[in-house]
Amino acid sequence: MFIQIERANIWQLYTEQIAKDGGLLRGGGNVSSAKIYKSDSDAETVRPADFKIEYVKSEGKHYVLPDITKGLSFSSSLQRLRDIPIPGRVWLLPRDSKLPEGLVINYKTIDHPLLNVGKRMSMEDLIAKLKEVEAMMTNTGVKI
Repeated sequence: MFIQIERANIWQLYTEQIAKDGGLLRGGGNVSSAKIYKSDSDAETVRPADFKIEYVKSEGKHYVLPDITKGLSFSSSLQRLRDIPIPGRVWLLPRDSKLPEGLVINYKTIDHPLLNVGKRMSMEDLIAKLKEVEAMMTNTGVKI
């Protein structure tokens, strides 16, 4: 069963006891970026495996829909990223960071939080919010 956490409650769940490394971690980044969205030529997008995306032909736009079973993978511990392993640089979303309005955390197991939308939004809006999240993140210096 998946559970959704609103942005205001994330750090009440991911306490120092659960997220011991200072917040939520994301693997697979590089030296300069956590790589939480894709930039292909002129288009910025996200992986369809991570988000539920619909194309509205009449508007010529992609929208991202809430889906409690999907989202960008994070981890509550560095050890989990090493055990999988997720190759690349590890980035940290520091504890007490405030996610942009409209983003939530979904999880099936507490050690694997998924960053997703809590309401329908355009792809452009999601990318803008992901850029805000990425700006909050810091490179841990750890490479897997």
